[in-house]
Amino acid sequence: VKGGATTVFSIGGEQLFNSSVDAAGGDLDVVSDDVEITSEVRSAGGLFTLRPRDPSTPIVIGGPGGSGAGFFELDVNELALLGNGFREIIIGSDQTGAEITIGDVNDSTAEVVFRDPLRILNSKSGGEIHVVNKLIGEEDAYLFVVGSGFTTTLSADIVQGSSISIDDSILIDGDITLTSNTGNVALGGSLGRFIGGLQDSTDDTLTVNAPSGSVRF
Repeated sequence: VKGGATTVFSIGGEQLFNSSVDAAGGDLDVVSDDVEITSEVRSAGGLFTLRPRDPSTPIVIGGPGGSGAGFFELDVNELALLGNGFREIIIGSDQTGAEITIGDVNDSTAEVVFRDPLRILNSKSGGEIHVVNKLIGEEDAYLFVVGSGFTTTLSADIVQGSSISIDDSILIDGDITLTSNTGNVALGGSLGRFIGGLQDSTDDTLTVNAPSGSVRF
C-alpha cells in the first residue's frame, strides 16, 4: 500500500498491518483496541501515532508479545518492522492516562530499540510509565515524555542519539544512567515534579551524560 495523504485508522478491535505500508511522507494515525504489525510500515518524514481507543488501556512497548486482551501492545518484533525515517513515533495522546510498560518485565537483559524519535504522551490521571529494559534511540533519535506527575519509574538505562526530555516525576530504581550522545537532558519539567529513589533497602543512583549538550533538573 502506498499513499501520500494522511492515513487514519479508527476501529473497534485490533488494527492489523499484514501487508507493507508506505505512506510516502503522510501521517499514520492508529486508534484501536490493539495493533498487530506483521509487515513493514514506513513513511519517511511522516508521523506515526498509536493510541488505544480507551485512554486508560495499559500499553506495552517493546515487550515479547502475548500480553493478551485488555492491552495495547507494540512488541519488540513489531518495532523492528517500523521503517527508519518517521519524523516521530508518538504513543498516546493528550487524553491518555494509562500504565505504560517499556520492555519485558521477565527479562532484565532485553533492550528496546527505536530508530526514530519517540514521543510518549500520558499526562492524564492514572498515567504512569515503567522503563524496565534499556531504551535505545539510534542515530538522531530522541525521547520526549509528558507524564501525569505520578510517575516515570526508571529501572533501566536510557541511551539516545539526541535529547532526552522527561516531563514527569521520576523514581530511580537501582543504578541508572541516562545518556544523550549529541543533545540535552531535561528531567522533571513542570512545577511540582520530583526526582527520587524508591526508598527501599537498596541504594539508587542516577548518572546523566550529555557530552555535547546541557543537563537540566
